[in-house]
Amino acid sequence: SKSGIPNGIFMTTVSQHQLDSSVSSRFGHHPHEQFLDLGSVLPFAVSLSSVELCLCAVTIGSKVHVYQFHNDQQIGLEELVSFQADFCEDKPADVSLVRFVSNNIVTSGNDRTIRVWNIDTTLTPCAIKIIAELESIPKDINDLDACMGETPSELRIASASDDGLLRLWCVDSSSSSSAALVPRVTFDAPDDGNKDKRAGRSIFKAVRWGKRGAGIDASSLSKRPADSLLLGVQSRLSRGSSYLIVWRVEEEEERKGGGLCGTRSKHVMLS
Repeated sequence: SKSGIPNGIFMTTVSQHQLDSSVSSRFGHHPHEQFLDLGSVLPFAVSLSSVELCLCAVTIGSKVHVYQFHNDQQIGLEELVSFQADFCEDKPADVSLVRFVSNNIVTSGNDRTIRVWNIDTTLTPCAIKIIAELESIPKDINDLDACMGETPSELRIASASDDGLLRLWCVDSSSSSSAALVPRVTFDAPDDGNKDKRAGRSIFKAVRWGKRGAGIDASSLSKRPADSLLLGVQSRLSRGSSYLIVWRVEEEEERKGGGLCGTRSKHVMLS
């Protein structure tokens, strides 16, 4: 603001050096670095794509700016495209969360709506199209996370919000049309035993998937124990303890009349 320190994004590459034959290693600071000075403009959130795409998404106000890294020897950023991702009308539009997953960008902001965008860098100029716009959430979104599902086009999205709910969606990222989607699963904040009226509502502050398959074909990976895990941070609006909650989310087949009629998500709280 008025501190004299410029607003911007600092970028550096980090190299991993093996010390010995054991699994211990150290990370070294790469000599090539760059500070993207945005002057009086305040960037809010940042997300990196897969190594294959070499992209960086930065949110500034109501827009997402997508930059491309030139190479790992001399870091340089070129802005490819910017697009409006928040359309709030009752207060200033602001994109507060952004996540890169494969060639998709997931955003949310002050209008409390999660949107999924597809980026195509093979076109000149770079093309952005909206894939899905999820239904608006009544309270502020504190966090969101996304990962690829069991199929190459399945995108799993989770959000944590001030209404005390953790929501899950499954989006077909190959869809060519935008549609509002019904939440696939909704988790209520468990009772933490806090009876203090001053503590306020129990809410979810953060959410993360165990699987991080950004830019990776999940069907080609061997199954890991963490692949089916969902982690959430539960807290109180005013006072009280915070908890890390772990669920296992699995797909199970639904049958009717002796035949398969679809799948549904089954969730079990582990700890």
